[in-house]
Amino acid sequence: MQRIQRQDPEDMHLAHDALAWIIKAKEPLTVSALTQALGILEGDTQFHEDGVPDPDSIISVCAGLVTTHRRLSGNVEFGLAHPTLTEFFHENPQLLSHKLQLLPQTCLRYLTIALSQVDFPQNEEDYRSLVIYHSINTSNDLPKKKEDYRSWVQSTIAPWQLTYPLLRYACKY
Repeated sequence: MQRIQRQDPEDMHLAHDALAWIIKAKEPLTVSALTQALGILEGDTQFHEDGVPDPDSIISVCAGLVTTHRRLSGNVEFGLAHPTLTEFFHENPQLLSHKLQLLPQTCLRYLTIALSQVDFPQNEEDYRSLVIYHSINTSNDLPKKKEDYRSWVQSTIAPWQLTYPLLRYACKY
């Protein structure tokens, strides 16, 4: 942590932000999800690709505390470099408490931005058109039984996760 503190302020803030996300994550964050989360700034109303940090920069500014892992699924995820770091940060919450408080706000901002990109049906006719469009243009048939809605929603949201990789995590936060 001392090496992080000695960096210029911009790099130090990036390291603190990345560590807060990695430590507090309820599930491993993919590289694209974390970089997009770090690219969202207070007051943003849209995504700015130029504000998304490079994964190698994140690893560098975190001074050996984080690394990436490739899962069998092929996803590359950020994680702490050693299991003892999880214990260290849980025993010393004051080190990142100022950053941890910002995570829920970032998730809400992210969801707001993502949902602002959707044209929701305004009336029953628009909804019917959407249902017809979906049934014609996807292989995912609309569910017939209530129990099937969860898997249908997940398969429908899957393409969104390519554009908004933090979406699933932000919805769970």
